[in-house]
Amino acid sequence: MNARRVLKVGSAILLAGVLGASCGGSGGGGGDGGGDVSGFKFNDANMETAAATGTSLVDFFPAVGRFALVMVDAVPSAAAKRLSASRMSDPMDMEMCWSGSSMMTWDDTDNNSEISAGDALTLTLTNCDMTGEGSKATGSAEFTFTSVAPSLAADVVLDLDIADTVDGKPETETIGGSFPMQVALGVDPVYQYTVTYGGKSRSDVLTQTLNGKEQKFGCFDVSHKFSPMDDTEEILVRGIANVAGKIMQVGTYFGDNFMTFDASAGDGGEPVGGSLWLLSFDGRPNVGLAPCNAVGSPGQVDSDDSSLLLTATGGGNITLGLYLNGNNQIPTKTIETTWGALTQ
Repeated sequence: MNARRVLKVGSAILLAGVLGASCGGSGGGGGDGGGDVSGFKFNDANMETAAATGTSLVDFFPAVGRFALVMVDAVPSAAAKRLSASRMSDPMDMEMCWSGSSMMTWDDTDNNSEISAGDALTLTLTNCDMTGEGSKATGSAEFTFTSVAPSLAADVVLDLDIADTVDGKPETETIGGSFPMQVALGVDPVYQYTVTYGGKSRSDVLTQTLNGKEQKFGCFDVSHKFSPMDDTEEILVRGIANVAGKIMQVGTYFGDNFMTFDASAGDGGEPVGGSLWLLSFDGRPNVGLAPCNAVGSPGQVDSDDSSLLLTATGGGNITLGLYLNGNNQIPTKTIETTWGALTQ
């Protein structure tokens, strides 16, 4: 598996471009009640910036899974080198960077020279430019394996700093998080890998701080289906986001609605079908979600019932539909845009 082919890490790594999402028009305002926590208020002025929340999350989790699979794929080679050199703790160069370094450390807790429960793989990045565009990552991604059969499962801990220059100005971003990940092999008739994230604990959380402003995504259930040699992928993202202190639900009300991607089309691919709802969250029982304390969302959140629907129409094109009084109606406004424009 070629690391450069399967990894995509850049400005869309987590919620990038969404800092202004609650600042357009009246988007920063909060709901129809008097509570301390407010739902995100969607309007025609913040549609595109709000949509960046969903698109960035759809981009982020597959990158984490690809990190893990590239590292696991490298273990047999690492085992051979360690046994021949009798240096079990030596780091291995993963060669993921155009500049800087990406080193993998393997803690083989039972010294059996193969991945087993209790082992940990840690990827350490130092000024690593993965895209060749100048964005540099420093920090670590650690995968502690809780099982290897019948499926591969690990607890993930992320601690990354990203340094970049945007419009001539330096930009700093930190990414932290802890959540479980599970990889099922060959269970789908089409896709070789089905990777799931979260889904087991209401404490799972992903935190991003961009230029001092913090955002969180928690209580999530994410699924990514793909085959390394195939150009089609399916991604489903569900959870609760706290964007600048405003709460939104990310996902769908009804059933599984995967975003389907053609991964051959450009860097990371583009969606050819599927949809994603972003909803002003109010915690009502009919929504089917429990409180998410991990992102500061209690059992009741004041909301205006607005929502935003992203629909992939093929060729990387996206239709944004704004709904101001629930989602079972004709949209108040629609905008035609592209996946590339939302994730740049």
